[in-house]
This record gives sequence, C-alpha cells and structure tokens, in this order.
Amino acid sequence: MKKILSILVLIAVLALPLTVSSAADITDVLWEIADWLKTLVYALAVIMFIYAGILFLTSSGNVETLGKAKKTIFYGVIGLAIALLAEALKAAVVGWV
Repeated sequence: MKKILSILVLIAVLALPLTVSSAADITDVLWEIADWLKTLVYALAVIMFIYAGILFLTSSGNVETLGKAKKTIFYGVIGLAIALLAEALKAAVVGWV
C-alpha cells in the first residue's frame, strides 16, 4: 500500500507543472493538486462500487464474500463523503477569503 501511495504522489508531482514564481502561483498549484486528487478519489470510489457489485453477484450466498462486498461499499461511501466534504470546505474557504 505504501508503494502504491508513493507512486501516486510521484506521478502527481511529475504530472503537474510546478513552476512557482509568486504566492498566487502557489495557491493555483495547490488548488490544481486538490482538484486532481478529488478526481482520483471519485474514480477510486467508482472502481470500489464496481468491485463490490461483482463480489455481490459472484458470492453465491457465501457469507464471507457478502461481508466483504458490504465493507467495500461502506468504505467507498465513506471515501466519497470525505471527498465531497473536502470540496465543500474548499468552496467555503475560497468564499471566505
């Protein structure tokens, strides 16, 4: 898990142009990183829901597999809620400043 996270961070750093010359540029770069991460979280939530659906369909009444599918949906919803709350917080901060 740590390797995957470090690879994602490395890709994020290399994918964004980080030429910063003023404080306004720094905030723009930070907002771009936040938007990129938000999109990544939304995509991961969709992938988790698809995976959980496949687990439900292929469980054949197996209690362990059903439990795993329910946990996957639960964690996907929690991640999606956190991403939506982060977006609301970002909008509140921008509106306040």
